[in-house]
Amino acid sequence: MRDDLFSKILCRGDGPEHSLKGLRQFPTFVLQELSLQRQDLLLWLPVFMGAGIAVYFTLKSEPHFAVLSAVFILAALLFGLFYVWAQRDERQAIWRDVILLGMMFIFGAALAQWRTAYVEAPVLKKKMSPVSVEGTIENIDRLSLKDGSRLILRDLQIERVDTEDTPKKVRIKVRDDSGLEIGDRVKILAGLNPPSAPVAPDAFDFQRYAFFRQIGAFGFAYNMPEVLKSGDERQRRLLPDFEPVRLKIVHRIDAALPAEQAAVLSAVITGERAAIPEKAQDAIRDAGLAHMLAISGLHVGLVAGLIFFFSRFIMALFPNFAVHHPIKKYAAAVALCGAVFYTLLVGMPITAFRALLMTGLVLVAVMLDRVAISLRMVALAALIVMIFSPEAVLGASFQMSFAAVGALVAFYEYTRPFWQRMNRGASAIKKVFLYVQGVTVTTIVASIATAPFALYHFQHLAVLSLPANIVAMPLLAFVVMPAAI
Repeated sequence: MRDDLFSKILCRGDGPEHSLKGLRQFPTFVLQELSLQRQDLLLWLPVFMGAGIAVYFTLKSEPHFAVLSAVFILAALLFGLFYVWAQRDERQAIWRDVILLGMMFIFGAALAQWRTAYVEAPVLKKKMSPVSVEGTIENIDRLSLKDGSRLILRDLQIERVDTEDTPKKVRIKVRDDSGLEIGDRVKILAGLNPPSAPVAPDAFDFQRYAFFRQIGAFGFAYNMPEVLKSGDERQRRLLPDFEPVRLKIVHRIDAALPAEQAAVLSAVITGERAAIPEKAQDAIRDAGLAHMLAISGLHVGLVAGLIFFFSRFIMALFPNFAVHHPIKKYAAAVALCGAVFYTLLVGMPITAFRALLMTGLVLVAVMLDRVAISLRMVALAALIVMIFSPEAVLGASFQMSFAAVGALVAFYEYTRPFWQRMNRGASAIKKVFLYVQGVTVTTIVASIATAPFALYHFQHLAVLSLPANIVAMPLLAFVVMPAAI
């Protein structure tokens, strides 16, 4: 039966002699396919690296780091050897590419193991309540008015916990954060719990989420936090300066709008989604507009694009300056600075970091007079994200964002001649029609690309996303984001 299977797959024949012939030809077939893919080898590097990362996280036991390192070094030596031979023999060049892909697989697994060892920190072993917790405020996550806030504390001292067993960070929910600032040293009477396990097999792993953020315990406060020492200016400068700015923006929005509207607008602009009521979140998801609340390429791209066009417009108002200087490149540099600032402002989640990488590559390409958007750029962004945060490969945000971006770039690369013909000499009315058509096509392509991941992670699929995005996207692009900037 095995011979019949191989004969059908490899040589489409019947009988053992055909199957053996197919097995002998199989390496040749693989090498021929690889030779056809050599021009796109860069696109396969993040695929094999991500596969190595995924395999590492599915292992039941921890592999020995020395073994992974030895295999990687051996593969690197073989790659160097075949790289020298490839100058004389084309067949050796193909084997060199095979070894390179294997190196990326091993490198992904080793990188995930290194990252795991690097972030490892003590985790609370059992439930403790009540217990005195003293620490420095690293972050304040505002929830709704009735739910209070969540504080992330570091430099901890926990009652009845030895120093070597003390978590690096804890997250504690408080009813009121009035008077608290990032950098303050506080004391809280709290109940603490270890990170909870997944509620079902293959469900969201909250323990992994906490592990890679070095949060060893979660809890709630019994009393108002007591400020032991206010963060001085020197201490505040050592902490990220963007969190207070983001909180000030949220407070200004809260003061100007009703609670539910303020929560949604804060999420769109700053990424602070915790205060959105559950009913509103369900409505937004059902409408297929959840991507507007997650700071991603949409937001970073709009910020960079608006700053680019506005700064270029301002420079064009001075003809003498515009004639003697490359204002397009200057505008790209200004837009890049704005994109970096905005990404830092929203806390640099994975989706925003990926968007910043891709937007930055586009703007750098504009400054260097190169093609701005391509699948190679997507592959390079994926490699950089995985190097800095290999655990992101298992997350829905990484999978859905790169699936959507990869599908959109591939689609528009293939259909570029059509869009160029349609936009050439188009009237104002036709451009409006093309914009609606572009939003429609983009929504359809992105929805198809992300649907399998949405079904797997959330068991949810938005069927109203097309009409909702046609209405909402112009409002976000031409009203909300320009006003936010």
